[in-house]
Amino acid sequence: MSPKKITKHQMKEDKLVNTVFKVWEWARLHTKQLGIVSGSVVVLLLIAYLYTTSRATGSRKAAELFGQATIEMQSSVASEIQAAVSNLQIVIKDYPKSKWASYACFYLANLLFQDGQYPAAREYFQRYLNQYGDDSLLTGSAYAGIAECLRQEKDYLSAAEYYIKGAEAHPGSLLAPEYLLEAGRRYLEADQKQKGVEVFHRLVRDYPKSSQAKTAREELSQILIS
Repeated sequence: MSPKKITKHQMKEDKLVNTVFKVWEWARLHTKQLGIVSGSVVVLLLIAYLYTTSRATGSRKAAELFGQATIEMQSSVASEIQAAVSNLQIVIKDYPKSKWASYACFYLANLLFQDGQYPAAREYFQRYLNQYGDDSLLTGSAYAGIAECLRQEKDYLSAAEYYIKGAEAHPGSLLAPEYLLEAGRRYLEADQKQKGVEVFHRLVRDYPKSSQAKTAREELSQILIS
């Protein structure tokens, strides 16, 4: 099967997404130095850029809301975080087919996790997987996000299984060995010693040069001693 051809429109959208993240990172690093007023200018410039480069009216509004949220979520002020949550929810609800909906869903899940709302975070991570899971790296991270929620809820067995799904979603990712290490540890916490040992061996076999493989070898030696 020949590879799917990328349209010019998709290329423009991908370029726009990359620009969003670059501007967001710049704003995150420089807002304190620039001050609140200048930081607000950065937000306005970002929103203006998103608005003018998105063709359809709905896409423009979704881009505007997403742009606001990506800046708001960097704040330590509770009202700003809540505003980010609200804007991301609107993108998901009102513009589900826009380019921004998948990112909004993933970011919202992360925000809810950071706030300790683990069941709600799991719901949005799962929603991302069900509706938008076309990016293997983010898919792996979404599985790992569910795993970490389950860990916080002390469902260690399920957490281990989701960490494995995260590793398998993107085996070439630098995060894959970390997910396997966490899976092995969660199996041990769930009193599934044999499964934990198997995952550690898998980690050593598949990622022998990773720092996680070194840790897995150390943990295996401790298991043999105990």
